[in-house]
Amino acid sequence: MPVPMLTRRKAVGMLAERLTGLYDPCEARSIARQAAAFYAGITLPALLADPEAEIDAPELEQAAERLGGGGALRKSTREGL
Repeated sequence: MPVPMLTRRKAVGMLAERLTGLYDPCEARSIARQAAAFYAGITLPALLADPEAEIDAPELEQAAERLGGGGALRKSTREGL
């Protein structure tokens, strides 16, 4: 059975869900958008322009776990940062 595609919208939702215990829902969603764009290597306007596009961010699940636990985002190693 194929793995369902993770869209940008679903990625933001997943991150926001993890953050709602730490932040109010509006702020959680804003942080989630920024994090999803960061890990996908795209700008926030690009993320918002096509919310149903597939997101290519393999480290997104780990970021969601860190954020949900109150941890900080780590810089992407994708670009050697």
